[in-house]
Amino acid sequence: MVRGKSSLGEETLPVQQVITILAPHVQFATAPPCEASYEERALTSEELTLFLFLVSFGILSNGLLLAMQCGRSKLSTASFTYLRVVALLQFAFFFLPLPLHFLTRHSQRGVSWTSTNFLPVLLQLWHFTVISLILCFAVRLQLLINFVRRTRRWTSSGWIAWRKLFCILPLGTILNVSLTFEHRVSYNYCQLDGGNVMFGVSKRAELDGVQNLALSAIRMIPTFIYWLTILVTISFLMSEKFVLPKLGSPFSNRHKALFSNLKPLVLGLIVSQSAVHLPSTYFFVIAQEIDPDFQLQLYTVAYALPAPLLLVMSDRLRAHLWLLIWRMVERKKEAVRKATASDGNNVLPNPGQQLGYSKLEMENSEIEERSLSK
Repeated sequence: MVRGKSSLGEETLPVQQVITILAPHVQFATAPPCEASYEERALTSEELTLFLFLVSFGILSNGLLLAMQCGRSKLSTASFTYLRVVALLQFAFFFLPLPLHFLTRHSQRGVSWTSTNFLPVLLQLWHFTVISLILCFAVRLQLLINFVRRTRRWTSSGWIAWRKLFCILPLGTILNVSLTFEHRVSYNYCQLDGGNVMFGVSKRAELDGVQNLALSAIRMIPTFIYWLTILVTISFLMSEKFVLPKLGSPFSNRHKALFSNLKPLVLGLIVSQSAVHLPSTYFFVIAQEIDPDFQLQLYTVAYALPAPLLLVMSDRLRAHLWLLIWRMVERKKEAVRKATASDGNNVLPNPGQQLGYSKLEMENSEIEERSLSK
């Protein structure tokens, strides 16, 4: 290779090295415009309004469900803790996965590894965890019926529900991590405003028929768990209606109110989940893939519905809510009376002592089993 010299006598670089250095810039100069390279996802006012409404409604709904249970010592047993953990996961869904999906959809050029590989696994893990906890809740109610039939004590510590969550998360991660390899992201260049920018392109991995079938089955796991939950719940409802009244023992009579109060709670969770799993089942039966964005909207609705449904279906929960509201109002009135009282030695009545506990709390006979169990 011959090196040349400039007019000033300085040694120049080899021609091949110059071509190697300038090659990327030549590629940039010939890059196509970005309008022809990828489809820009324009954010419309309707989409923004729907997103803000769903997020606000979901946060308020699950926040109300958590507020009705947090700080209530008589609702700290395992059965009510399941409801609390589900509400907590649904509450967090409107802060992390849903906004992340919205931002990656409308604030990037093309696609990215986050939106193509990481986010589908995160969403699938979230759905798997929520419906699995509802299944554990239904199974627990059936087990409690069996314990009552045999006049056996049971462990009702709230840590049971949290332990199930810590078991479900690793299992769900193992089952859903393969979705990460379904698509591959490559990056190209395009021209935008006279400059060159990089955008991502998603390409489906080359998979055979068995692998595609396995990925489809993984996506349907939450729906399979939903139908299994329905079967377990039907078994519990039949036991609660036909078996429990025939026992007639003092031990079973003491727990009748507990099962009567828990029944609308598990039914409300199942009805809310039907908003997404019934359409998913329909598309699975007709051998068509449901649109991921549409399915995510259905999940969002399903995660926002439990609190209104539970308040409609459970009279004990409504009475519990009104009692909490009344206590809050009475505390405000007591604070005003204390501030305006001329004599600081006056002892005002305690509204908490006057109102006591709600029927939902007083009829939670599982708290007795927690104190008696070893």
